[in-house]
Formats: sequence, structure tokens, C-alpha cells
Amino acid sequence: MYDYHGNAGFITLGTSRETSACVCDAIALAWQEDRAEHYPHAQQILLTFDAGAANAARSLRFKEDLVALSRRFGRRLRVALYPPYTSKRHPIEHRLFCHVARRLSGVILDSHQTALEAVQRTHTQTGFTVTPRLLDTLYELGRNVLRHSSISTTNSFAATLFSGNETTSSIPTDFRDKCSTYF
Repeated sequence: MYDYHGNAGFITLGTSRETSACVCDAIALAWQEDRAEHYPHAQQILLTFDAGAANAARSLRFKEDLVALSRRFGRRLRVALYPPYTSKRHPIEHRLFCHVARRLSGVILDSHQTALEAVQRTHTQTGFTVTPRLLDTLYELGRNVLRHSSISTTNSFAATLFSGNETTSSIPTDFRDKCSTYF
């Protein structure tokens, strides 16, 4: 998770499989432990994803989990997906992952604790810090979509942020300014 306005990052290190439930639990953990106190009056949260694996644009399971997460938060979730092969333009790549990767360079990751401590030391001269947490939950694969799901496959669930030739500055201003968090 990268907080655009707060200049802060939150990383969950999972011990199980990456599923839609895992992604939503990681978002919930980041919001509850780190970001909610900074945005107590937030009415909506912007979630940006790179449209792959557990957070695929066409995954009904992921959409159901996001709806449940929205109800759990009592806030509207605005979801925007980067098209395939454009994740390199995602702000989280340039403002979070690059600093964490530099901090992990040369570290022997022999335990979860070693990884958490290395990520915890990530910071920049501009005050950027990263909060790591361990997500130690077992997630099952092959979970079925609810039979009477309120999500229709014909509904447009996610906005596409830009085409392949544009930059991240083309993210609509209302997305960037009204919402605080990139995941």
C-alpha cells in the first residue's frame, strides 16, 4: 500500500497463497493499523491495481471480496486497474517498491522477522517510511463465487486509468485529489 498524500507505505508479508481474500485482508490491515487515523473523515478510498493474479479485472471472487471490504469499512471503494503490461507506470512501483528493493538488497531473508526488520528500516530523506506487517493466515484456493451474487458480469466495475502510451500524471485529478491511498 502506498499513501500518495501521506508519503508512507505499508507492506504485508504473507505466509500463504495470494488470493482475493488475502489481498482484501492486506488492505484492511493497512487501513485499520496505519491509515485510518490519518483520514478519519474519508468517505472513499482509491484502490489501484495492476489487474493480475488475485486482483484480476474479471474475477467475480475479487469483486465480491471488495464489496464485503467496502461494507466492513463503511466507505466507498473506488477501484481502478492498470491495463496489462503497464504496471511499471503504477505509482507504487516508483514510490514504494524501489525503496524497499534497495533496502532488501544483500539481505539474507532467513526468517519472517528478518524480512520485517529490513522493510521497517526503509526510509528516504523526504520522510517516506514503510510499515511492515505479517499476514499469517491460511487462504484456500478454489473458493466459489456466491450463487446469488449482487455483482453482474455486465457491470463496469473498474476504471482503466490510461492507455499504454500515457504516463501516471494522466490519472484523473479527482482520483488523485479526493482519494488518499494507492494499493
